[in-house]
Amino acid sequence: MPAPHQHLAIPDLAEVAYEILYERPWTADALCLGSDVELFFPEQYRTKEDIEQAKAVCLDCPVRLTCLEYAVDNRIKEGVWGGMTRRERQAWNKRRTIHLEAA
Repeated sequence: MPAPHQHLAIPDLAEVAYEILYERPWTADALCLGSDVELFFPEQYRTKEDIEQAKAVCLDCPVRLTCLEYAVDNRIKEGVWGGMTRRERQAWNKRRTIHLEAA
């Protein structure tokens, strides 16, 4: 066990995303496959244009909904998934939940 003042190593978010992209069968059809992961997981979104650039890749992606559902179902907080930011995914999931409960 590390001393209280030592920090535990946290996996690099881009590295984790890379593993996800190459371990899920549906990602073979993802338009982001082969893209720079930093586009979807920048250290910090600097401008709205940064976010929009990542979302633009997702726009016509054939697995966009699958990607979005994967991020929501696995409570992934960081990055652009299925063309949505964390806050957009939270709002989408809330609407989805309400719709499913009403059905």
